[in-house]
Amino acid sequence: MFYVFDGEVLENTDWKTVKANNMYLQRYDLSLEDLRKLNFTIPYPATIEMKDMKMWPKYEP
Repeated sequence: MFYVFDGEVLENTDWKTVKANNMYLQRYDLSLEDLRKLNFTIPYPATIEMKDMKMWPKYEP
């Protein structure tokens, strides 16, 4: 799992609150196969090639 956070949220909000409220911008649940397809580079925001990969929120074109 990889999480993307807003730096301002992390600076201004205690971790317990961030964690309890899932205050991440994006969560990727990537397999080794997914990482290989991405050449081990995880883009944010998600790209069209990631549309079938597990992530929250889901990919929206």
